[in-house]
Amino acid sequence: MFFETLKYRLNPKNRHDIKLQKELFAELKKFGFNFHDHRQFNCDTFKEKDKQVVPILISYIDRFESEGCRMQYLSALGVKGFNDATEYLISKYKHYLRPEYDQMQLNVVSQTLAKICDLRFLNDYFEILSSDVTIDACYLVQMLGKLKVEAAIPYLIKLFDCANIIPEKWVGTVLESSKYYVSQCAIEALGKFKKKELNKYIEKFLNPSELQWISFSEESKNLLKSTYKDYIKAAQKAMC
Repeated sequence: MFFETLKYRLNPKNRHDIKLQKELFAELKKFGFNFHDHRQFNCDTFKEKDKQVVPILISYIDRFESEGCRMQYLSALGVKGFNDATEYLISKYKHYLRPEYDQMQLNVVSQTLAKICDLRFLNDYFEILSSDVTIDACYLVQMLGKLKVEAAIPYLIKLFDCANIIPEKWVGTVLESSKYYVSQCAIEALGKFKKKELNKYIEKFLNPSELQWISFSEESKNLLKSTYKDYIKAAQKAMC
């Protein structure tokens, strides 16, 4: 990391962010943290007891010019109990979703939100899962299943029969199969509730070849068989 850090610091275009980093690190040092590089920040950097860093990070993140820096610091908010970051992250999610779908940034924001596990904003999560559902929503789906949020059940069921949005450049490649990932995650999430009455929504995925809406572009038709297997695996895991 030493040589990468040195190269980063010597690059004139990073001057603004380096100055800002020094200010941020000085703020965090008041609480006993000793940082020297933005790459030290990730979801394991802080613990739940470190909640005092949340408003500090939020006040700095959007001031960085480098998107890589912003995402690095943003990911450090992904700590269970960092609830003061939730509203900020939801606003970032909506920002990266529209008007242009920024998959890389949305992925980081969604993961970070899911790790916090703040259930005060269920309506916002349900809104995210109700329209323009991208592959990045999978983390929220998994969180709602893991926490067995009863109110999420109808939203999870609606996700069963849909293809989520993926980046256009993935179409026609092996990554095109990802357009059914949120659907599969929703099936597994519903299985976490361990309710036999929910089996009726899941059992059709034991025979996915009968579902005509599962299809691919001409270039990716070879993915059909493996996608069927993924659905069968998810359904078997979810049935009780």
